[in-house]
Amino acid sequence: MKQKLNKNLFARFYWDIISENEKDEVFNSIESVEMLEKEWNETNKVLETNNLEEIKRKIDLQLNSEKAKFSIFKNRFLRYAAIFTIPLLLGAIYYYTAIYNSKTELVWLEKKTMRGERIEFILPDGSAVSLNSDSKIIYPQEFEENLREIKLEGEAYFEVKKNKQKPFVVKTKKLNIKVLGTVFNIKSYESDSFIETTLLSGKVSVEVKNNEDKIYRKAILTPNQQAKYYTESKNLVLDKVDVNRFVSWKQGKLIIENKSFIEVCRELERRYDVDIYLEKTLHEKYFYTFTITNEQIDEILNNLKRITESLVIKYENKKIHISENKSSKKNKNK
Repeated sequence: MKQKLNKNLFARFYWDIISENEKDEVFNSIESVEMLEKEWNETNKVLETNNLEEIKRKIDLQLNSEKAKFSIFKNRFLRYAAIFTIPLLLGAIYYYTAIYNSKTELVWLEKKTMRGERIEFILPDGSAVSLNSDSKIIYPQEFEENLREIKLEGEAYFEVKKNKQKPFVVKTKKLNIKVLGTVFNIKSYESDSFIETTLLSGKVSVEVKNNEDKIYRKAILTPNQQAKYYTESKNLVLDKVDVNRFVSWKQGKLIIENKSFIEVCRELERRYDVDIYLEKTLHEKYFYTFTITNEQIDEILNNLKRITESLVIKYENKKIHISENKSSKKNKNK
């Protein structure tokens, strides 16, 4: 007479941590097939959207190729046992399809600012973001199980909620910035010749990527440090800085410190939603230091003209043309 099956024994059989003698005990039990059928039916419900018929067909082919050394009862039993044990094939398939489906079904959202606009919002994990003008962040509606990854174009200030199990990664065109929980600012505009990462608190890892998107250099930042990556020379420079200068835009300020004329124009374009056409000879000819609070664009340009008298500024709606009156400069030198 067949003996009743101990549930603990069946559980160990299910996970293939059982001796050969104990397997015989499972084979000779009354409930073994019923238990396996129940597990199969439950799993079948979960995976009904996948091609289970094909999975079962392959298992059947494998079983049919074995020598017939069991009774009809044991063959029926092994049909289910193969699914759950040798070597837990269905579990592996379930794991793979679950991961695959989670990736393909990931919903991506986008936050974007126009020139002259700034916004603040909260990411799905509770991290706070301030997005500067002419910038864009792409992020998933829900972060993955072991990673919080977003993409940035432009400038943003992050207050990251700490989670040791889920690193927070900001991806730019040339850099990856990895953190666990910290406050930092990233500036990565396509029109700039550099990417800046400025750390206020915590710790971040700045990773430089090559053209194949592989990491080939890393640097760790501590508070009040800045990593500046120059896109043309591919140099990564670390400096101690006054971080308040680089996050003043959050309070509506723009601090210009020893910046070239072309850099100043790029900043003004983003802040005031204008297009500035600067004569090429002026790009690196003059450098400026000043702070903008509530001034209008024409006020700022008039102040620049007072500093650099040879400038010629022409307005055409939202287009501003800046050149240099070379004849006036010659007359001044006489």
